[in-house]
Amino acid sequence: EPCYNCKFQKALRWNGGVRASWQDMICTNCGAMYTVKTEADMEAIEKAFVVNSIPGGSFSAWCRMMNSKQPLPQMYSVILPRKPTFNRKHETIFPVTIAEIDKVYPTIYPGSFDPKSQSIRFKSSICLKPNTKAKWFNLPIPSGIIDMGQIATRVFKERFSEEAYHR
Repeated sequence: EPCYNCKFQKALRWNGGVRASWQDMICTNCGAMYTVKTEADMEAIEKAFVVNSIPGGSFSAWCRMMNSKQPLPQMYSVILPRKPTFNRKHETIFPVTIAEIDKVYPTIYPGSFDPKSQSIRFKSSICLKPNTKAKWFNLPIPSGIIDMGQIATRVFKERFSEEAYHR
């Protein structure tokens, strides 16, 4: 898919992981950042939009990222259901919804007051800019059995090398 922000083709890069909180995907052309979230189903996604609150990640990671980026990049929340649905052609899909992030607020959760932690930890709640919700694309479900071991092997070889795989 092209970048939602600049429409540049083949510019989105997966950047997810613990060290890339809030930056699951980035656009190599315009710098837009995407955080990917899942909800149980389409009904839960609609409810999240109605109350304008999407559970986010670490609030301190959000603050660090926002304080380190100047100028601030466009930030989007990409939301998809964990349960697939059917499109008009009766194909099984995961509809991908996108919206621009407006604000992020700290939220308390049970681990916030962990006595083993040296500080109070906060999760976050994402508020989206009004009227920015859009259907981005449909993620199809591949037919047949998915071999996760085969996918992992292919990704490893592409990321590193065939030689590194056989060491």
